[in-house]
This record gives sequence, C-alpha cells and structure tokens, in this order.
Amino acid sequence: MIFHIWNDGDSSVGISGSNAALNVNVDNLDGEDRDEMIATIKEKMIESFQFIWNDGFKIHVATDAELAAEEECINSGIDFSMGNL
Repeated sequence: MIFHIWNDGDSSVGISGSNAALNVNVDNLDGEDRDEMIATIKEKMIESFQFIWNDGFKIHVATDAELAAEEECINSGIDFSMGNL
C-alpha cells in the first residue's frame, strides 16, 4: 500500500510544499487488524515527517485508494471533502 505524505507550504510567501510516498506492506493483515495498523502507520508518518521537515506546516497522509476515491468524486461532480487530508 502506498502512503502519500505532504504539506502545502505557504504559497503567499513563496514556500512550496513538501511531499513523499512510502510503500508499506500490509498484505498480511486483514479486517480490523489491517484498519488499526493503517491508522497507526498514518499517525507515525505524521509524527516522523513533522520531525523530518521541521517547517511547522500541517502534515497530510493518504493512501492511493483514498486519493483515488476523492478524485473520482471530484470528477463526478460530488462535493467530497476528506477533512483529515
């Protein structure tokens, strides 16, 4: 599963955002264990990239599937917002 990590920076003062992608194998998990592990991975990525980038901007994390679902809704005209992104 690919996790996308990014921050938006601040374009009003010329600071571009940062981004990264990490591939984490969660194939050996299923059901609630998988959901809990994905949530934990996201939390740890946020903590880690706050430290790595150390720029004070909010860190966002989403999986390929989450981004694809959001894109599908945008393309279909549905008002779709993922508040944690």
